[in-house]
Amino acid sequence: MACMTTHLSQKSRFASLAGKMVPACRQGSVRGAQGWYDMTEDRSKVDCKRCAKAEGFAPAVKASANPGGTCQVCFAQQRVMGGQTMAIHGYTRPGCGYIIGDCRGSKHLPFEKDCTVTKSHRVGMSAHLAGLQAELERLQTPGAVKAFNLQVETRVRNPEFRFGGTASRYVKEEVVIKLGDERRTDMKFIHSYIPSFADCLKREIWDVEGKIRATVNELAFLDEKIAGWSVKELLP
Repeated sequence: MACMTTHLSQKSRFASLAGKMVPACRQGSVRGAQGWYDMTEDRSKVDCKRCAKAEGFAPAVKASANPGGTCQVCFAQQRVMGGQTMAIHGYTRPGCGYIIGDCRGSKHLPFEKDCTVTKSHRVGMSAHLAGLQAELERLQTPGAVKAFNLQVETRVRNPEFRFGGTASRYVKEEVVIKLGDERRTDMKFIHSYIPSFADCLKREIWDVEGKIRATVNELAFLDEKIAGWSVKELLP
């Protein structure tokens, strides 16, 4: 054969180099007993896409011990460990050797096999929507909100400025904005002003309304997924 690969046998000077490393397939999917790459005429053993494409046939499909699956909560495709439960995902890795948090669908059956966790997640999202709607009603009731605690950044003099760096630095400071407070100017804050109570209330209402819209859309998506659920095969 003309293909220069160690997967498929060929009549060339490379075929005589038994026991030595020859121009190897990048995937290295067929190895000999001594660790060298094997020659073969059996196309069912060739699972390297590069070699199969060069010879014009479909590569063999590897049977994975950890096939792919869909998470019941975030609906992202992840590995299914041992073909049973979803791999841990949705975490953050702040340092070396440990993680923080994970998706609720981790360590559960994939959506192809079960939707119990999806239904439970929908119940939680429905309760979350009710809480947001109650909060919006409270914000829109005159006099129900008396004050807002606002985290702002202020400029302070950098004591190490004489050793280099900038003349000022920023620190977090909590400001209480009470009912009836007007917008006021203060140059020590990054934006040089403190917003009024009305501005804070408007911003809070806008934020809660956005969360309500997102939650309603999420519930509609979950309803569609649950209604169309059926057992399916796992992904390759």
